[in-house]
Amino acid sequence: MKAGTAKFALAALATGAAQAGRFDVELPAKSITFLTTDYEDRVPPPVEGLRVADGRLLWQAADDPAHRYYRVFRDGAHIASTVATSLPVPGAAPEDAARYAVRGVDQWNNEGK
Repeated sequence: MKAGTAKFALAALATGAAQAGRFDVELPAKSITFLTTDYEDRVPPPVEGLRVADGRLLWQAADDPAHRYYRVFRDGAHIASTVATSLPVPGAAPEDAARYAVRGVDQWNNEGK
């Protein structure tokens, strides 16, 4: 073990393609490190049906079991996060829909495109 590090022994359970067993991890002293196995690197499906009507931005609900919420952007800037499938946009007209983007976010905080 190197000076200034701490050694930890961890146990892994077999899930999916992971191998069960024990492994050692050497970490820098006085550091904070989070190890987790509950993460999936994926891109959530795109949000569909984006439109503006009656002063609201509307879209179809995500059909993804891992979906948790939506991030809403106007002209590329993040303006809101919501679990709803609409957001008030006072003064916006139907032709303004192209200024907006809505991305689904899953339980691992992966954001769609």
